[in-house]
Amino acid sequence: MSTRITTPTALSWLALSSALSLLPQVAAAQTGDAKVTQFVPDGDLKNAVAKKPQGWDFSLALSANLALAQSSNVVGQPTGVSYLMGFGVTGALEYLDGPHEFRMTLQVLESFSKTPALDDVTKANDVLRLEGLYSYFFNEWAGAFGRATFDTSVLPTEDVRATAVDYQITRLNGMIENRLAQRKLTLASPFSPLTLTESIGLIAKPVDTEPALITVRVGGGGRETIASGVFINKDVPGTPQIDITETDNVIQGGIEGAAGIAGKFKEQRLSYAADFGLLIPLANNDAKKRSATDLMRIGFAASVNFSMFDWLGLTYQLRLQSDPQLVEGFQVQNNFFLTFKYDVIPPRKVEEAPKADPIADAQAAAAAAEERAKAAEEKAKAAEDRAKAAEEKAKAAPEPPPPAAEPAPTPP
Repeated sequence: MSTRITTPTALSWLALSSALSLLPQVAAAQTGDAKVTQFVPDGDLKNAVAKKPQGWDFSLALSANLALAQSSNVVGQPTGVSYLMGFGVTGALEYLDGPHEFRMTLQVLESFSKTPALDDVTKANDVLRLEGLYSYFFNEWAGAFGRATFDTSVLPTEDVRATAVDYQITRLNGMIENRLAQRKLTLASPFSPLTLTESIGLIAKPVDTEPALITVRVGGGGRETIASGVFINKDVPGTPQIDITETDNVIQGGIEGAAGIAGKFKEQRLSYAADFGLLIPLANNDAKKRSATDLMRIGFAASVNFSMFDWLGLTYQLRLQSDPQLVEGFQVQNNFFLTFKYDVIPPRKVEEAPKADPIADAQAAAAAAEERAKAAEEKAKAAEDRAKAAEEKAKAAPEPPPPAAEPAPTPP
């Protein structure tokens, strides 16, 4: 009975347990990590709202993960060495200028595994993704956008078996091709399949805060997947052979919608993201002439990251996709891994608004009241001094002479 080789999930848990065992030593080596919270009066807080850095910004980060396991004469475990190792490159180029927002991101993820059941090193993950998004906002929360993405794999994809098996390949024209007694079958060549997507329409950000940024996009979109000659494993359990299906190029265009939420909580060192999107391909090249709703492409992606330190994080990723024209059924990917990260070029930090302090507010109000009372007191004293000076001036002035007597009247 043949054994299908899949991504070794147990190794991901091994990576977690191995790294967690090192945390007490790492924590003991950390010094000076305490952060001082800045408090200001509420009046000053209103003038210190966090602002996104304007102009160009570039960031580049490298990541790596490694897990090892060795067993010898252990009941229920294969004897030998297992490992999972990988690396990643993440880059971003951003430009902000008032209503203009441009962001281009690059992601490269590669990981490899080996188990005692197989002498070969197999590919566990292989992603190359480039995305560009330009938005122009009419006001603070609504605008227009244009988006383009490029998705592919860097290395060839192979189906590798511990022992020789028979492959039965169903070609696009319905012909059946048998490849007997083989341990390997190349499913896709490097940079294949390759998917391009384009979309344009309206964008809205009804909520734009650090804990939650909600984005909604609606418009028209196109998608091209160059997959001619790519094989997909569609094995039916219980059959003696491994069933393989050949795929074809997919071209679609139609109505597109997407919604997403992302955020982070700095105090808890937690960040998250979730995106949902669909494309109703009103125009397509489906050979079976299915309707646009039957060919509707649906995708969902979610991730959660917990940063134990600036250089060490725990990440879980989930990807679900329904793409009937390319392959029947849902495509599901789960990744759970511990990552060591190094910022080669860190992004510019957003100016943080200091936190308000009620004690500082009360002290500032008391000081202001005291200043007003002091000014009133000085004003009253000045008025009193002016009155006193006027009184003294009146006392010092000479008395006016008595009025002259009127002459006596002349007798008749």
